[in-house]
Amino acid sequence: MTNSKQRVNVINALIIACGIVYVASWLAPSLVEQFLFYPGLGFTQPWRFLTAAFLHGGILHLASNMAFLYILGELARRVMSNYQILLIYLLSAWGGSLGTLVWALITGQQQAVVGASGAVLGLCAGVFVYTRNLHGSSSALGGLLIINLLIGFVIPNVSWQGHLGGALVGALIGWALRLVGVISGRRGRKKLGTGLPDVVDRQRATATVKRTQIIGNILVTLLSVALLLVITVACYI
Repeated sequence: MTNSKQRVNVINALIIACGIVYVASWLAPSLVEQFLFYPGLGFTQPWRFLTAAFLHGGILHLASNMAFLYILGELARRVMSNYQILLIYLLSAWGGSLGTLVWALITGQQQAVVGASGAVLGLCAGVFVYTRNLHGSSSALGGLLIINLLIGFVIPNVSWQGHLGGALVGALIGWALRLVGVISGRRGRKKLGTGLPDVVDRQRATATVKRTQIIGNILVTLLSVALLLVITVACYI
C-alpha cells in the first residue's frame, strides 16, 4: 500500500496533459493526423501507439474519459505508487492501439483511433486485479470495467478493440505488480523473524520490502515492454 498523499499526483498530471493536447489540437487540427493511431502507420511511426491516448475527438469525449480517470485515480493512488500507475496507464494505451492493430489484421479493415479509453480501462483492470479481495472497492471496479467494455459493443464509433486490448494489458500488469507486492511482503516478514522485532529488525524489514518492490517494478516494466514489443513487431512481419 502507498500513501495517498504522494507529493506528485500523476493522475492530475495525465489529466492536464490530455487537456493541453486537446487545446493544442483544437488550435492546430493537423496534430490529430500526426499523432492518432492508424494500423498502417504504426510500424514506421511507432509513437502513435502512445500519443493517440492523449488525443480526443471532442470536449465530451475528453470530459468523460478524464472524469473516469480522476475518480479511478483517487482509488489507485491509495494502493499504488505514481510509477506503477503511470506504467499501467502508458502500457495499457499501447495495448489499446495493439488491440486495434490485431483486429485490423483479422478483418482487413483499418480504422483510425484516438482517446484515453484504452489506457483508462487498462488502469481500471489493473487496479481491480491488484486490489482483488484486498480492498472494499474491488467489486465496484469490476462492475465499472464490465460496463465500460460492453459500451464499446453498443455505442457506434467506439473502439471496443482498443478497450479490450487496454484492459487485458492493464490486468496483466496489475497481476504482476500484485505478485511483486506479495513477494516483497514475504521477504519483509522473513527479516522480522519469529521473535519480538526491535527497531533494527523493523528498519531492515522495511528496507528489504522497498528494495524488492523497486527491483520487481523494474522487472515488470522490462518484461511488459519486451512482450508488447514482440507482439507488435510480430503483427507487422
